[in-house]
Amino acid sequence: QEECQNYIRVLLVNGNRLFTCGTNAFTPICTNRTLTNLTEIHDQISGMARCPYNPQHNSTALITSNGELYAATAMDFPGRDPAIYRSLGGLPPLRTAQYNSKWLNEPNFVSSYDIGNFTYFFFREIAVEHDCGKTIFSRASRVCKNDIGGRFLLEDTWTTFMKARLNCSRPGEIPFYYNELQDTFFLPELDLIYGIFTTNVNSIAASAVCVFNLTAITQVFNGPFKYQENSRSAWLPYPNPNPDFQCGTIDYGLYMNLTERNLQDAQKFILMHEVVQPVIPIPFFMEDNSRFTHIVVDVVQGKDMLYHIFYLATDYGTIKKVLSPLNQSTDSCLLEEIELFPPGKRQSIRSLQILHSKSILFVGLRSHVVKIPLMRCSFHKTYKLDNTVSGMPGATTRPGRLEGPEEGQCPPWFTWGLPSWLLWGPRVEGLEAQPCRDPWSPPWGASMPWGHWTSALPPHQEVLGGRREGTPESFRENSRHFRHTGSCSGTHLELIRDDINGPSPFIRGWSGGGRTRQEKREWRQPEEKALCGQYCVGVRVCTLTL
Repeated sequence: QEECQNYIRVLLVNGNRLFTCGTNAFTPICTNRTLTNLTEIHDQISGMARCPYNPQHNSTALITSNGELYAATAMDFPGRDPAIYRSLGGLPPLRTAQYNSKWLNEPNFVSSYDIGNFTYFFFREIAVEHDCGKTIFSRASRVCKNDIGGRFLLEDTWTTFMKARLNCSRPGEIPFYYNELQDTFFLPELDLIYGIFTTNVNSIAASAVCVFNLTAITQVFNGPFKYQENSRSAWLPYPNPNPDFQCGTIDYGLYMNLTERNLQDAQKFILMHEVVQPVIPIPFFMEDNSRFTHIVVDVVQGKDMLYHIFYLATDYGTIKKVLSPLNQSTDSCLLEEIELFPPGKRQSIRSLQILHSKSILFVGLRSHVVKIPLMRCSFHKTYKLDNTVSGMPGATTRPGRLEGPEEGQCPPWFTWGLPSWLLWGPRVEGLEAQPCRDPWSPPWGASMPWGHWTSALPPHQEVLGGRREGTPESFRENSRHFRHTGSCSGTHLELIRDDINGPSPFIRGWSGGGRTRQEKREWRQPEEKALCGQYCVGVRVCTLTL
């Protein structure tokens, strides 16, 4: 009975109109509404082939500037006829071949983009080319926007449909594959596509973020095909008869390509032989024992470069904020994990959107939408230090004062909030304890409260209010494994510097004098450690300049 409601599955802006489609109790319908007055309905049409019947079926859709609607969804009630379908606009309706597993094999559609002369679709499906057992591969596919279908052969069917496998894996002698694409985000300025990949639901939970360049995808589509002569034959590479394929024009190019041989090629050559590789061999971000569901990316201007910050929704209802690798020699850094719900009341995140012009995240939940500001400096307290700063590289033994941004302010070049590695600093004697915020008094997602420090320590070593009890030697071995959690109790204290064992590995390059200091914090992974804690998995350098 719950599924027999009207679930909105398509919501697209087209000029001054809003095109919407809902499941309508397994009888999908679509409407055009005035964008400034949603109660004003201009027309109502069938949602078949534009919206799924079942709200549980994955689908994606886009509408072009010319008014053509491209939808990837199930065409029938049981969901056994998936298709990429074009309707509306001035071009003839087209779809992928019906009941042909070499075109689409039980796909789960993820996303779609209007890029240049092509429309791109991203999905995961059962790999028809995998002969040993059943496995799922992730795909990128495309069609020409001005495709008009075939004549006699491939009538009402795409003649330019091609698909290729996306590779997201942990490299090694035997790679560890993240085969199932869950979500993507396209950065048109850089032609980059961020993708979330996970393991199979019956496998060990693991997730990764891989990034693909549109140029690499195009190169694969210009390469050889993978072709199987018959069901008993092996899949073999086949030279591309048109390696520099470009979408023609309706008046000349497309009709010239509609020869009998070209249509036969278009019918049997669907899958590309080569695999689309990410921009770097190692995923941008990996995490075991969790599954990511949605991703959005923000690009912010730093003092001397652009930073990519991506936000990941988890299946347990939190949002991870991650700094992309600055280059191939550095790794990503987990900056913050935002708790949206009180303990014991978590729910799944249905959607995640970003409004770059307002620096706002929108989180879609079961019954409401959460708005989260990206500029979160005001949610971090100002830290003050009135004591002797000694034993640190580049610092002299003299009184000093360390201050963060004032309440509600962010430096103009530092718009993405104070990273959580600020919570990892050296233990500083005399640091003033900060009162703990009431974690649930602000609106949902309004702040991330302070909480206990936890660590991977032997049972006899205890963590209390940020102070760690134990021998100096054990502190040096385990201090890098502290992390900040979302629970909140008592007061928050930073870690105290280990005077006995020498300088902290987390702080470098203090400068300034008098009562105000400028600090450059550089979190460098010690050479003897494979990890620098759970909060910056594998990070070698994380730098913050205040």
